[in-house]
Amino acid sequence: MLAVVELKWHQYIVQAGTQLVVDFIDTDEKTFTDFSVLALFNESGEQVEVGTPALDKVKITADVVESGKGKKINVLKFKRKNRYERNKGFRPMQTTLLIKDVALNG
Repeated sequence: MLAVVELKWHQYIVQAGTQLVVDFIDTDEKTFTDFSVLALFNESGEQVEVGTPALDKVKITADVVESGKGKKINVLKFKRKNRYERNKGFRPMQTTLLIKDVALNG
């Protein structure tokens, strides 16, 4: 089963066995179940159900693989003819999740 989930204002398409890199989730637990499921599809891609706004009878469990800094993002400000150049960078905190199961409860 495929599911469209919302997590921290981003939407992802997940199925069992996929690995997601999401914005940082501050949790000490090894399992994560706080997903908001927006839609559910079967393997052939036919639409099964769409939530208004979310489906309550779908349970998704995921394991937290790691949390850490992501790839560096460079931000460059530049004004031509004025010899002005400013380069900044940062590494966003990210969490990697491994989707274990997408199950229908009802």
